[in-house]
Amino acid sequence: MNNLKNGRIKGVTLTEVIIGLVILAILFAIIWPNYVKYRSTTALKGFCDDFTHAIKLAKETARSMEGSRVDFVRRQDDLTKNSYPIGYAYFQIKKPDGTVIRKISFPDNVTASGIPLTNYFEFKANGTVDTTLNIYLISSGCKTKGYMTINKDTGSIDMVYQEN
Repeated sequence: MNNLKNGRIKGVTLTEVIIGLVILAILFAIIWPNYVKYRSTTALKGFCDDFTHAIKLAKETARSMEGSRVDFVRRQDDLTKNSYPIGYAYFQIKKPDGTVIRKISFPDNVTASGIPLTNYFEFKANGTVDTTLNIYLISSGCKTKGYMTINKDTGSIDMVYQEN
């Protein structure tokens, strides 16, 4: 506001406005990269939690229904890929009769390593698998990886996070 009081004009000068904008720009430059990292890490961990719960559901389904199957469907651009990491569109949990009981989409920026190249694995009636599985879930733009182990002997499912 410009008020004439005692012969002086009061207000904010252009220099003060520019200094304020420079301070805001510096704060933004410091905060923004951390915010982006936080969002990508949180999104990956959220997906890893969903992934873990779905695999545990498959294991419990196997125990109650004499088996279950986890199918992974690849993204179009990764259909013929024979090396990791591979991008998947979604995965689904099936009962022994083929009925889908849960379907979860992979986020676009998440790829996986360690899923059998046959694109599926099965839980036996006792809740175990044929071979120990070590699955990495990797998100582009994120230094954190989700690492899941499914033990072939006990069927135990563990998810841990690793920083690069």
